[in-house]
Amino acid sequence: MYHTAKPENKKFVKPLLITLWMTALLGNVTEPLEFTFVFIAPFLYVIYALIIGISASNFTTL
Repeated sequence: MYHTAKPENKKFVKPLLITLWMTALLGNVTEPLEFTFVFIAPFLYVIYALIIGISASNFTTL
């Protein structure tokens, strides 16, 4: 998400992503990171949602 952010927003995005990464790593809570996808990189969120949907359907069929 950092690489797809606009150059003028990179100073704002970097600390936000570091905080979200620490939350996901230490607290095993990924919802803030997924919610941030919607606002920072909507296109990446669509790709992420498709991959998660495919993997969830594969998991349920196995």
